[in-house]
Amino acid sequence: MLRWISQTILNVLGWKILGEPSNELNKKLYIVVPHTSSMDFFIGMLVKSAKNIKVTFLGKKALFFPPLGWFLTYVGIVPVKKNSNQINEIINLFKSKDVMSYGLAPEGTRSKVDNLRSGFYHIAHGAGVPLIMITFDFGNKIVTFREPYHVSDDKEKDMAYIEDYYKGVVGCRKKRSFRT
Repeated sequence: MLRWISQTILNVLGWKILGEPSNELNKKLYIVVPHTSSMDFFIGMLVKSAKNIKVTFLGKKALFFPPLGWFLTYVGIVPVKKNSNQINEIINLFKSKDVMSYGLAPEGTRSKVDNLRSGFYHIAHGAGVPLIMITFDFGNKIVTFREPYHVSDDKEKDMAYIEDYYKGVVGCRKKRSFRT
């Protein structure tokens, strides 16, 4: 029922979903771009529900104060401590679980950036899990799920490919969009 309600809300708002979230994969890392507004959260929660995606999202630790922190935890978001140890902790979690999905915004902020942070690459590479690249195109009201992408040992090549894929996708706040 919740799936139907979420899909209906997306339809009423004029949003379409292209591609599939790869629910059949036991382990994966979702990366969502652009992240320009808190509105991304609401669209993301609707898509998560409509497509029955089982994922834990990583969110900025500063948001986890009561009562907002309780709500964020309830909807499946965990706080990120921005340090290099966090990456190793997530890699070890992936390695220790049979089924696990994390999601994050590789820009690391809602502000405009010219390059994505590379933590997601290190997680995917270290844990040996595929990336599922997702776009939230507010200009066309389309959420797109890309086929699974397996990073290689060539970080520079992979980062260039991934950043090129996201280039020009319009976020909720157009001026903050990644490489528009």
